[in-house]
Amino acid sequence: WPEDVYKNIKDPNTELLLKKPDINELRAQCSDLIKTYENLGIHVHVLRHSDCTPNWIFQRDTFNSTPKGLVIARPASEQRKTEAVLQLQALAALKGPIVLTIHNNGVFEGADLLWLNSQTALIGTSNRTNTDALVQLRALFPEVTFHEISLPQRAQHLLGIMNFLGTSRIGVWTSQLPKLARKILNKLNIEIIDINHEDEIS
Repeated sequence: WPEDVYKNIKDPNTELLLKKPDINELRAQCSDLIKTYENLGIHVHVLRHSDCTPNWIFQRDTFNSTPKGLVIARPASEQRKTEAVLQLQALAALKGPIVLTIHNNGVFEGADLLWLNSQTALIGTSNRTNTDALVQLRALFPEVTFHEISLPQRAQHLLGIMNFLGTSRIGVWTSQLPKLARKILNKLNIEIIDINHEDEIS
């Protein structure tokens, strides 16, 4: 839930934002999203925390749902480091099965890990998710093939350049998709839908 933290933003850039968000618009959008999911029969948990950061609303970054349970992220940026603790507390309160918290030199954001099935996953590496985190994931999932994709500079997450449209169909940001990623998707028999509307995607 968008908390009052947005009211106190003086410099959006220091909070990793392009501009100060309209908190009323954020809350209206969040309410609409809740209603949309509930109308589809989905039970929604609304996380509220007065000490959250402005970026905590990006929930795909803070954890990843895996076939074995939940992996808690470990953001690299100083502004987001407390989010992992808040997320761990929130998911534990929901009795979520937590199987790993990324640690030591690993940094990881959940939007960099996309699962095709219980045996195959794609993981984007950059300054937000590094190879140390990938080593930890491989140790937890020895049966899984992780296809590593080095992300281009403009991409914040793997999810920012590709998104599944079904179990074997994926939409990709054509200009930002690495050649290796296209080869991997072709090898896995994933149908690729190229999207070229640069202004819209940006």
